[in-house]
Amino acid sequence: MARLGMKNRIGVVSCHLKSIFPLEETWQRLLSYGMTEIEWFVATDYEERYGRDVFQKIRKSQEDSGIIASYHAPYLSEWNLASGSRQQAGQKMRKIVELAEKLDATSVILHPGSFQPDLNVETARRKAIDRVVALIEDILPELIKKKLTLCLENNSLCYDPYALGTSMEDFKMFFERLPAEVVGLNLDTGHSHLLGITEELISHFSSRLFHTHLHDNDRQSDSHLPFTCGTFNWSDFFQRLQQKNYTGPLILEFPEKSGLYPDFVAFIRRA
Repeated sequence: MARLGMKNRIGVVSCHLKSIFPLEETWQRLLSYGMTEIEWFVATDYEERYGRDVFQKIRKSQEDSGIIASYHAPYLSEWNLASGSRQQAGQKMRKIVELAEKLDATSVILHPGSFQPDLNVETARRKAIDRVVALIEDILPELIKKKLTLCLENNSLCYDPYALGTSMEDFKMFFERLPAEVVGLNLDTGHSHLLGITEELISHFSSRLFHTHLHDNDRQSDSHLPFTCGTFNWSDFFQRLQQKNYTGPLILEFPEKSGLYPDFVAFIRRA
């Protein structure tokens, strides 16, 4: 059996890099680490910050360097897809897909949002999931047309006790109703470690596992620690991925300034 890291793209979420521009310098650093993917994080203000031609520059630079892109959609405040009006949420969803296309992304990583509890918390949760499913169903033709996959990220309860995507039941409801060819799971190890559901997510949803976020913690907070700096069992994790024949991206989500990217990539390659 081939080693896991030999057949998976390895990359990093852009907000954890020491710098992004100039792009050529960033790609040189990533390639020196053995990475070939970047997950752009919340690019809603890029034109304002970097100029109206920023997306054109990004696409050209990625093409020249061979870097593959994915896009992590915004999720806080007005970007919470489970709140506000249905019309506004639909507009936000279309904007997310538009930005992913501008970045020449192959996938969108999406937090499903959080719900407002009423007298019956489970009923409120189900209604929120129904709403998110409906929003995704509305945008499915665009995702298919643009050859984008949508990766729903498992969440934690650190910031919001009513976050969606924090239980196996949530994902069962999502995946029973949304097409496997387009919609899958982004397994976030930090979030799953906090809730103790890493093994369950891999076991039950391996066929829907499209993407991963790799970071550690001590099971007390979502601290985005580098590998070996928390209590996550990385050897067991990569063994499970290998057993399930996972071929998707492995995306680091801890700071570049830790200096541990080369060590972690080497560890993955040996997994």
